[in-house]
Amino acid sequence: MKRLLVLCVASLLAGGCANVMVERGPARTQDAGRAGQQLDQARASAALGESEAALASLDLEADQVPDSLRARWHPLRADLLERTGDDFGAAAELAYLQPILPPDAAGANQRRIDALLSRLPDRTLSDAAATLPEGHPLYPSAARALTRRGLALPRALPPELQLAGGIEAGDWPTAEADGYRPPERVAVLLPLSGRLAPAGNAVRDGYLTAWYGERRRRPDVRFYDSEAAGALAAYQRAVAEGAQLVVGPLSQESVAQLFAGDLPVPLLALNRVQAPPPPGSASFSLAPEDEGVAAADRLLQRGLRRVVSVFGSDDNGRRSAAAFRERVAAEGGDVVAEIALAGPGPDYSEQLRMSGVGADFDAVFMALRAPEARLLVPQLTAVGMGGRPVMATSLVLSGGGNPQLDRELDGIEYPELPWMLRATPGLPTAETLSGRLPSARGNGARLFAFGADAWLLTAYLDHLGRSAERGVPGATGELRLDGFGNVVRDPAWAMFSGGRTRSALDGALIPQDVETLAPGQDARDDIPYE
Repeated sequence: MKRLLVLCVASLLAGGCANVMVERGPARTQDAGRAGQQLDQARASAALGESEAALASLDLEADQVPDSLRARWHPLRADLLERTGDDFGAAAELAYLQPILPPDAAGANQRRIDALLSRLPDRTLSDAAATLPEGHPLYPSAARALTRRGLALPRALPPELQLAGGIEAGDWPTAEADGYRPPERVAVLLPLSGRLAPAGNAVRDGYLTAWYGERRRRPDVRFYDSEAAGALAAYQRAVAEGAQLVVGPLSQESVAQLFAGDLPVPLLALNRVQAPPPPGSASFSLAPEDEGVAAADRLLQRGLRRVVSVFGSDDNGRRSAAAFRERVAAEGGDVVAEIALAGPGPDYSEQLRMSGVGADFDAVFMALRAPEARLLVPQLTAVGMGGRPVMATSLVLSGGGNPQLDRELDGIEYPELPWMLRATPGLPTAETLSGRLPSARGNGARLFAFGADAWLLTAYLDHLGRSAERGVPGATGELRLDGFGNVVRDPAWAMFSGGRTRSALDGALIPQDVETLAPGQDARDDIPYE
């Protein structure tokens, strides 16, 4: 009404008000002009370091920001909010930006949203998520962050964002009492030719071994080479031939290609990419980030909250260390120092001294291969950083396997596959298979177990998708779905003792006596796919 009076007065001064009309077009043009002026003013204030003044300039609600300015408005507000310590508000601004970004930029934007949310303590994240209105674009990300921490959601996700709500399982056979419900026809896409063929063969053998080990109704399974004509062509052929569930592919590039397209049949991807699985599909991987998170949780559960993190140039190690840092910070702990070792050694003592770490820390986390770890451990003691618990990732097994040399690692704990420590239902023991099946020994052992659990998920995907609280014990760990289609894996724990790896007394999924692994199972390189 006020705008109408102003326009009417202006019209009277010009000679009349009879034809004055308030139209949306000119008003929106004026709003765009006002928003542009605010954006320019905020940029000027931000350049002077006046973040509060810059934020005060950007006073439009998100739904009032003209579409033409969103790509500049929301990133600026996010930067300013982060500078002023409002990480949740910054994440919310980036969430408004997400729908208008191209796929590559959207992936980077989502990673930043996740990183901002990871900084928040549990109570702060829960309370802030509860204030978000229905339909707010940040809520799915906040819900995923809460679920990963095992926290309750303020309200349920919309059905279209829940895995169970999207699975077309109505024509699958009826579930059994424990939730066992595989479809009738399954297609598995794996690299059976090319450079990834050894990895594909190990996963295939694990899948088939577990499939044969099941005594109940089993689906028809058909394998397709994802490398011959490409993963997309293999998926389309599998669908045309009647598959009700497609498992695979294995490489990140192939998974990203399928996730970006139309998926008329649910997909259980065997790798993780930046984009979340489409509704109705899921992803499963042995990602190094998962081990960083698991190590952080284990230390924090023991009250060890101030940690020194040490890693090398290995990409897997760096990814584990980054995930470890984010998890510790999210849970209110503190990575007091991060030490990136330069080169393969042999002398790290100067780097350790230069890190500035005093005596005020509780534990050491390392994401290193065995040769570097063996050199580091005695040097920690030499510079006064010894005598604390040391947690590692399974990368510590790479380049190891010599009990005489590996005595330097005694006492170190790391996440391990339960199958490597003890027999898993439906599978022969790791020791038995390593002597009979080449794909189940050495580098292939982890991938073999991974394939076995791909079958387990085939059988229980519908069951797990109905609640994030449900889990099934597998060869790689306790498996559950986080509500967004990502398989979460809780590993077993092992430790070095006498230069050999043994089950950690309080860490195995199934309590047991200390048991030595089969010879040759310690020395494994990291997973030969992304």
